[in-house]
Amino acid sequence: MSTFKYKAFISYSHADSEWAEWLLNGLERYKVPRKLVGKKTDKGLVPAKLSPIFRDRDELPAAGKMTERLFEALAQSEFLLVICSPRSAQSKLVNKEIAEFKRLHGDDHILCMIVDGTPFSRDSSLECFPEALLHHFHTDGMKAGLSAEGLAADVRPEGDGRQMGLNKIIAGLLGVGLNDIVQRESQRRNRKLFAGGVAAAVSVAVMGALTYNAMSAQQEAERLAQIAGAKSEESQRRLEDNENLSLFVMTAVFEEVLRHGSLESVERVTRQLLQYYEDAGPDTMSEGHLFGFTAALMRLGQLYDHRGESDKAQEVFESTLLVSREFLAENPTSSKALHRLQNNLFFVGYLADRQGRLEVAEAAFRERLELVMRGQDWPRPFIKASWKLAWQEDPRDFWREKRSDAQTYLARFLVRFHGKTDEAIALAHESMVTREELLSEQEGNTEGLLSLGSSYLYLGDAYQHAGQLDKALTIFKKREDLFAGLLKEQPDNFQARRRLIGSREKIAGIMALNQDFEAAAAIFEKTSAGYRALTAKDPDSTLWLTESARSHMQLAKALEKTGDLDGARAAAETGLVKITESIRRDSTRPAHQLIKSQLELLETKLLRRTDSAQTAQSRLQALDEALSAKPEKFFTAVGAREHQADVAFEYGNLLAQQGDMEAAIQCWLGAVAAIQELPGTISPLAQRLLAQANRALAQNSQATAEAR
Repeated sequence: MSTFKYKAFISYSHADSEWAEWLLNGLERYKVPRKLVGKKTDKGLVPAKLSPIFRDRDELPAAGKMTERLFEALAQSEFLLVICSPRSAQSKLVNKEIAEFKRLHGDDHILCMIVDGTPFSRDSSLECFPEALLHHFHTDGMKAGLSAEGLAADVRPEGDGRQMGLNKIIAGLLGVGLNDIVQRESQRRNRKLFAGGVAAAVSVAVMGALTYNAMSAQQEAERLAQIAGAKSEESQRRLEDNENLSLFVMTAVFEEVLRHGSLESVERVTRQLLQYYEDAGPDTMSEGHLFGFTAALMRLGQLYDHRGESDKAQEVFESTLLVSREFLAENPTSSKALHRLQNNLFFVGYLADRQGRLEVAEAAFRERLELVMRGQDWPRPFIKASWKLAWQEDPRDFWREKRSDAQTYLARFLVRFHGKTDEAIALAHESMVTREELLSEQEGNTEGLLSLGSSYLYLGDAYQHAGQLDKALTIFKKREDLFAGLLKEQPDNFQARRRLIGSREKIAGIMALNQDFEAAAAIFEKTSAGYRALTAKDPDSTLWLTESARSHMQLAKALEKTGDLDGARAAAETGLVKITESIRRDSTRPAHQLIKSQLELLETKLLRRTDSAQTAQSRLQALDEALSAKPEKFFTAVGAREHQADVAFEYGNLLAQQGDMEAAIQCWLGAVAAIQELPGTISPLAQRLLAQANRALAQNSQATAEAR
């Protein structure tokens, strides 16, 4: 590490002050290529920046008088930059500065920039090199002989020109070859052109997608066109350069299209962007564009996931994870790289969770939490160009939000798959408190509100799983109020609409657990209608279709308990149609298979209520056998073991009713065994099923003892 206070001291004649200012600005603006930073050279390690530079002679006393401060500045400067012209050649102060620097540091760290005159001219009025440049000096300041100076950059038009001259100075200061700087500058120019091209390409793609949509949905296309136009105007007002513009397009515009548009629009835009990146090649990517490139890939993975194409989504997320890991390895102090990897880990874990790959999911969620904890003390902000990602003023608040997000999803996982309610409640509660604090300092932040809603959801789930139903209900109602308020302000925000529906489902679920089936059914009627509206808005969304199927199933269960068998049957039939289509689109999700099996059990229960015992028995037997043959992956779906116990208990009741007590007891024992497979704290539903099975076994204690 350099021990010098200044990277360089600029020596110049007062008449050349404009050149000194130009050189200073060029050096201070220069971004040292990240691949050069830390490289070992004969000048030492390449620094991350070329600053500070000493050029504040105006603050010193009269020229020609060497002050103590000037002595100190020269002593504390690693390089001397001499602006060479006939004026500086005649300047006593410039010559004195050169002589003093040479006495202190020798000749090796002096770089010259010719701005006017002629080197080694016979005409003294044209000579540009100060005499002191041509001599060695002893430590006592006396001349020791002629000095053959090294690098001289000639910024005159007939010489190197300004840019090449500046590049020579930069190369000398860094201790690298001129070709390294010239090549990097060429790449930098290409990146600027590339950035502008990305912005243009995405804009064309957006408008192309909107034009395409106009054929089938003119109103949607017009609305999206207005959004794109507004975002374009905003970008011109707020963004400083093409790279920021392209990053802005990839975040803010994408978010608006996702919020208001169809999946087809997003896919067309994403593919256009990816094609542009592929054509340009990875060598053209700066740190910002590597961030943008991985962002586009993540969007494409989300799109596939939303459509139910899980295998494609998995491939995209896991391939991008390799890039994200390399991104952080090459940029270990980059906030962008740290954010990208933690974001990538979320999607890998989230998808693995839904696919039943639990070891992968848990590893990703835990690594993500450890990773974001690293960002807590990072001093510099994230990226100024991405307001969606960096909405906090304080960079530490950004990482506090990311920590909260990692806590909520780990809490969700711990509850669902390990029954670790205490740890989950602690994580989710801390997440909620942090997000409420952040929002108290930020008004009108949609992203922050959506995030707080996630904390409410998973804290409520943890309370519910732990049997603390009153606390769960309170949290779910807070979530309902949050999204009702947001939707009132943003009626076209379908993210908020879906979350409001989900909040009401949770409230109705608590009511059902409390045996208030009339109230639960009334809410489920509304949530089912809400999901029907969402799927009509975007029929391609497998996620919304599956949620609609689940909502109809919950409605059917509640109606069956109230005695409205016709209504229950109709809701169950609708749910089956929807979940069958979801499975056709994506058969890899255990949750899809579970909902279908739950609806089939519900239809069987309804058959029993209408005295179709024989048909019910054959269906229950088929369900029981099918569950016994299911792979272990199926039972990673939340509620799968409870469903297995429910089928076994129902089948046992039917067999007992028919007098086959031996077979009935085996079924009830199977129900108990299914619940005992659950780890940690079991849910209220599981407790209820276990109690029912044990009660049936106790009522037939003698036969049960013999069976055991």
